[in-house]
Amino acid sequence: MPRFLLDENIDVDVADLLRSEFGIEVDHVTLRGLSRRSDQEIAEFARAEGLVVIIRDHHFSDIWHQSVDTDLNVVHVRVKVQTMSGIVEALRQVFGGDSDAPEFRGTLMTVKIGSVRVKHRS
Repeated sequence: MPRFLLDENIDVDVADLLRSEFGIEVDHVTLRGLSRRSDQEIAEFARAEGLVVIIRDHHFSDIWHQSVDTDLNVVHVRVKVQTMSGIVEALRQVFGGDSDAPEFRGTLMTVKIGSVRVKHRS
């Protein structure tokens, strides 16, 4: 299972919820000293560390679309109710099933409650 990095637009407490509920290794940009860094800087850090970035806004999606790098992996959570429980509920579709964990290789995954869309770099 890959390691994950929550963007600062997701509450730091979501990391604890994801760890306890799904057993994934997840960190938060503020805990890594990346507060107030640009999305591009966070993307570069995530690439270098082999982390999948979990975001709420579309800016990382834009970076992913503009990049040719297959080392940038993004999970874009799009929920109407921007609460911790809403975010975790959406991510349950990715991490909480009986199926194998998704593979992340140049992946942009858009997650909404009720749907998961995956794009891969070729």
